[in-house]
Amino acid sequence: MEVSNSGDLENECRKLAGNSTSLFNTVNILLRRLFTVEEILAHSVSGKASDSKTVAKPKFDGEKLELLKKLAIEMHNETTSSQITAKIQAVQKAVRRESLTQENVN
Repeated sequence: MEVSNSGDLENECRKLAGNSTSLFNTVNILLRRLFTVEEILAHSVSGKASDSKTVAKPKFDGEKLELLKKLAIEMHNETTSSQITAKIQAVQKAVRRESLTQENVN
């Protein structure tokens, strides 16, 4: 679903995640709305390699990532940026598992 401007996108995201009761669920909903599966798998929060043996993935789109963080913090008051990053990484693992499962089914 294309959204015409950032205000509309923000409102749509608020509605989608409005009833979410956990930070993981909020991040899951927002990440999957703001980014494609391919983007979720191919990007990272920092754009840095996790260690010297891996190649760094490009950073997520900054505006979309900031929107996700802003809404997550609004919905879950005591949330920190590092907690959101951890949830994004957990969603990425879940998406990776789903993709592998789909590949094995097909």
